[in-house]
Amino acid sequence: MNDVLEQRLAAKKRDLENQQEYFRIDMKNIEQSNYEDNAINALLYMKKLKTEIAELELLLQFDSVCKDKTCVLSKDESDTFNTYLEGDVKIAFGNTDWNHIYRKIVGNNSSEFAEKCMENGLEI
Repeated sequence: MNDVLEQRLAAKKRDLENQQEYFRIDMKNIEQSNYEDNAINALLYMKKLKTEIAELELLLQFDSVCKDKTCVLSKDESDTFNTYLEGDVKIAFGNTDWNHIYRKIVGNNSSEFAEKCMENGLEI
């Protein structure tokens, strides 16, 4: 999947470069009757390409972070996580299943507050 995303990203970047070059050339033809329409269409298309490039880059980042798939929650884990969120979050940090899911989501990037809550059973 990674290779396909990288190929699509490279193709989109080449297309954007080509469109930008065409736009530079077309700007010199301001006397044409359809200059404004062409300019607007070209700019909108370039904006679309930039958005698609950003999306592909985000997918590649996500794919590289989640190679081992441990950052993706199972259905049971997401149900447990949501159940605790719907209840009292203070209680959640006192439970090992919540802490396991929380660690799976944030890795080693939890806040000092969250660490304190998990260590002390939420004695805030």
